[in-house]
Amino acid sequence: MKPHLKLFLTAILGAIALQTTGNPSGTAADQTDTPFSATNTNCTVLNGIVDAPAAGQDCSLPPDTQTLTLYKFALCKSKPAAPTTDTVVDLTDCSSIYDGEGQLVTISSADRAQSTPLSGATKPDDGDYSYLYVELSPTLSIQTKVTFSTVVGDSNSTTNGSVCWTIPNQGGTLNNWSTNAQGSMPLVTQCGVAPGDAPGVTSITYNSFNGNSFINAVTNLPISGGWPVANGGAGHLNSLDAYLLGADSKLANPDTPAVNQFNNVARLAGVMKLPVPVTITSATTNVALRYNNSLGTHIATQTSYSGYVPVSKFGLGPFDMTVTATTGPAP
Repeated sequence: MKPHLKLFLTAILGAIALQTTGNPSGTAADQTDTPFSATNTNCTVLNGIVDAPAAGQDCSLPPDTQTLTLYKFALCKSKPAAPTTDTVVDLTDCSSIYDGEGQLVTISSADRAQSTPLSGATKPDDGDYSYLYVELSPTLSIQTKVTFSTVVGDSNSTTNGSVCWTIPNQGGTLNNWSTNAQGSMPLVTQCGVAPGDAPGVTSITYNSFNGNSFINAVTNLPISGGWPVANGGAGHLNSLDAYLLGADSKLANPDTPAVNQFNNVARLAGVMKLPVPVTITSATTNVALRYNNSLGTHIATQTSYSGYVPVSKFGLGPFDMTVTATTGPAP
């Protein structure tokens, strides 16, 4: 039996969210040459006030907290072969660290040095690993409050003000492939003027990687390659292939995909190239899975309604991780 080790999840800087547009239904979206600005633009922030994006001009910034459920975590010496609708992902050249019933982890932007221990981790085989494979629940949660430079409204413009915050889903499941133009979207934001209004938790489920059609895979999505010190701030040195899996661990393949349905999605999976290989030896005692959430709040806006630009949702992001292995106390 493999010895146990300490596995930690830490929030870090530098990220990019999954957001693709304009891809035909059922195909993989190749984002090799997509610059950061084309998929996720940083919000302009001055003295804690966010420059309110114009209608349809979305931007991103860190959330207060982001919650995910981790199911599987493995290091791979070579890139795993992608899953298909007929085959599962090939992990024969990988060594598992965590494979369990799922552990809920909350990442806080207020304490980026915080490390959350994950129970049940086992030590991978010794060797050099260049890739990371992870599986998460397709449902992730976000909690945040934003002060804008002007008055904006919620998705239905029933409330308005210069401060908007997340609220628990009102009216059902909010799927990632879910917009007012394509169907009913639950109310998940509220706006007002009172700075004391506490944000609630909004949960969003990935049922597609696209806002216009069903996409079950994205390939070669540029990611930060870790945190700035790891790549000199160069950005997207590495890439992510992400997949939506069904309960059989193959690519989700619904008979009739639709905007506000789960589309048979059971897991969110990703293969990431690490900025530098991770070396596991007999002396390794700690492994840190670092989750980038600098752009973890995607502020999505809609066409002006009742005189205000509606903040339809504080969306999810990023899906960008890296790994370090050390000896001694927790990182």
